[in-house]
Amino acid sequence: MANQLYRFTITVVDDDAVKASTSQYVQIPEATTGTNIAATLVDWATAVSALSDGAVTRVEASLVIDPGTAGLPVTPGGSEEVSEYGEFQWSLTGTDMKWTSGIPALVEAAVSGNQMDTTNADVIAYTTLITGALFTTGFFSDPKGIKITGRNATFLGTRKHRKQQHAKSFKLG
Repeated sequence: MANQLYRFTITVVDDDAVKASTSQYVQIPEATTGTNIAATLVDWATAVSALSDGAVTRVEASLVIDPGTAGLPVTPGGSEEVSEYGEFQWSLTGTDMKWTSGIPALVEAAVSGNQMDTTNADVIAYTTLITGALFTTGFFSDPKGIKITGRNATFLGTRKHRKQQHAKSFKLG
């Protein structure tokens, strides 16, 4: 049985409301249950928080997958910059609140007339994935775990990536 790479992250805030995070990578056997992964995460977070005076605001585990091994693109496919951003606003179960998620470096084919083309096959596929059922009882949600029920709106936006833009502007040759 092989191991799977995870990244555990904890975020703390100090008295001045300044946040900081730290991460630790961990190899976990593939057959480990989600409950046991969560217990390991809590054990790690407890050990970290014992050494920190900050208030814990977030603890998370991320499954780390090599994009090339998974068949995902590892080189840019076009001239779109990550600041060219497509946003999806989602309706949530039992509330009038909305959740927005985004796609950096949005492909030109998903844009029509300076707005997101909601008839684009990839936009439809993404919407279907996010609003559909996962496994038997799983679902996509907002950060509080409230189920996404439908796409409310789409937007085109830009996000500032100052460090990258600054570095890019000083590249020579």
